[in-house]
Amino acid sequence: MSKWIVFGAYSFVLLFVILVGYVRQIKQYRFLDFTHTGILKGIAIILIIWGHIGKRIGIGGIQWIAGIGVSLFLICSGYGLEMSAMKNGLKGFWEKRIINTILPFYLVSFIGLWTVGIVSVSGIVDILTFRTQWFMNYIIICYVVYFLITFFFRENVKRINYLAVSFAIWFIIDSVFFVSSEAPFLRARQMFTFLSGVIIANKKKEAEQLFSNPLFMIIQGVIGVLFLGITNLQIVKMLPIFISNILSLLTTAPLAFFAISLTVQCKRMFNNTVLIFVGSISYELFLVHNYSSIMIESKLLTLSIFSFVTVFLSWLFNVLYTKIVKNCIKKKGA
Repeated sequence: MSKWIVFGAYSFVLLFVILVGYVRQIKQYRFLDFTHTGILKGIAIILIIWGHIGKRIGIGGIQWIAGIGVSLFLICSGYGLEMSAMKNGLKGFWEKRIINTILPFYLVSFIGLWTVGIVSVSGIVDILTFRTQWFMNYIIICYVVYFLITFFFRENVKRINYLAVSFAIWFIIDSVFFVSSEAPFLRARQMFTFLSGVIIANKKKEAEQLFSNPLFMIIQGVIGVLFLGITNLQIVKMLPIFISNILSLLTTAPLAFFAISLTVQCKRMFNNTVLIFVGSISYELFLVHNYSSIMIESKLLTLSIFSFVTVFLSWLFNVLYTKIVKNCIKKKGA
């Protein structure tokens, strides 16, 4: 069976599963409240896994779909950190990052490494230094930059300006010294999505008005699609990487803004329990699918089994880890 037919059939099954989420009605969400950000994370991880499946079975040019999902994740991350800092300052900042991000990564990675049978000293070192997943390395750097700037600069405007300068410097360094020959734009195109989440949290009312504007949504969609086309032109690929990376900033980020705007203006379309559930275990899904993806083949049954196993293991890890963490916190507070 053709890989295109298999991928199309799998996409249809995935769409059907999402449609099941409309059976149960949920309370209408507000702009970037807990439910809304959960839905955005659900959309993000579906786009990431769907794009990775397509790439794995040989569907060309689909990687950018996963890039939109990563942009959504980073926007939500920056927004969540800033909202928390506005409420509690930097109290417990690294404790939360270790519990919610770093420890789950280590646990899933070591279990995954052992499961796939490729345990080695270099593999363990790569996990400990976050080198096995570019996104983990990237988000940890985002955390460090955010923490340092927020710690030293309390005045809001100055702090945002220094954050912008920091990410701009990081963009230059990454584009000049740490370029991956396979995908030089992978990190570069995400360079300001985390920062945009921080800015949205600071200008929430203005952001809600902006994302509620249909014209803004259309403009972001057009910009994203246009620059995706431009960056894939052969003449652009021949340009210096630094220039093509600047152009890549206008690809997945605007499309992520388009997705957020769409969820703001079409709430009934995304008021979906499946998206909320998937969003609640989105980080676990991201971690687990990196190892369960060895199951992926160009067969509908195999892809369906992969999806079920990935979701089940992610949910199970989420439940068990949450219970363990809660018990530890209770014992610590006792």
